[in-house]
Amino acid sequence: MSTTLLSPPSSSASRDSINATFSKDGRIQKLMKSYQAEQQLKYLYLEAEIDFLFQQLESIQQQRQETTASKAVSN
Repeated sequence: MSTTLLSPPSSSASRDSINATFSKDGRIQKLMKSYQAEQQLKYLYLEAEIDFLFQQLESIQQQRQETTASKAVSN
């Protein structure tokens, strides 16, 4: 079984024709924009989730410190 590697177009004319094809097709541009928007939305969601989890962690750490301090005072 042999593997064939695809190479980019060698001439600028080929690249220009490919770019013209993509720029004529508005669906591809819309797809690219929606893909970018979807990725940004996922990033913002994950960032908010990280912030929430970090706040929970800080709260748990503070509760442990308070519990440890109150045990030390009672002994």
